[in-house]
Amino acid sequence: MTHADVAVYGGVPGGITAAVAAAREGAAVLDEAGVWVHDVQHDRRKPDAIAISSHFIDSHHVQRLAVSPTEFVNEGRIWRIGRAYQIPYRSLIPKRGQCTNLIVPVAASFTHVAFCTYRLESTWMTAGQAAGVAAVQVARDGTAVQDLDVAELQARLSDQGQIIDFVPGQPERFPGGPGWREF
Repeated sequence: MTHADVAVYGGVPGGITAAVAAAREGAAVLDEAGVWVHDVQHDRRKPDAIAISSHFIDSHHVQRLAVSPTEFVNEGRIWRIGRAYQIPYRSLIPKRGQCTNLIVPVAASFTHVAFCTYRLESTWMTAGQAAGVAAVQVARDGTAVQDLDVAELQARLSDQGQIIDFVPGQPERFPGGPGWREF
């Protein structure tokens, strides 16, 4: 999408508008494993990868406490350096036995903190591309979404230019620098 497209459409076509100001997430599908903070920070390679994300963890304050009449302390903010990680196909589909024809690129199975890294529309677009290609594949094959041939999906996405693996020769994480530390 170009800047001209954004100007013509007044934003991203089909872009999401929250019903509540500052709402970042809602109900999510529950898959067999879910994506946890450990997945986005340490266990970043997934055999069923369908996209890449690298946004940092940025969970906003939970509450603000008055410690004196003129001083407040914010509590509950989480801010971590981002690293590229692979988004697994299984995070877009429900558990086997719950539903066989549902693929959800936005309400994916991420924990609250891991969702901070997934919530950007650019990431949802790549997940949506994967969901669309997967939907065509399962409809063509007459299979449940849980039985999709992931290798075929990955090949189709790669043929379409979707990045599903780390770029060879590029760092898989941000290098150290002022204020940087490993978590």
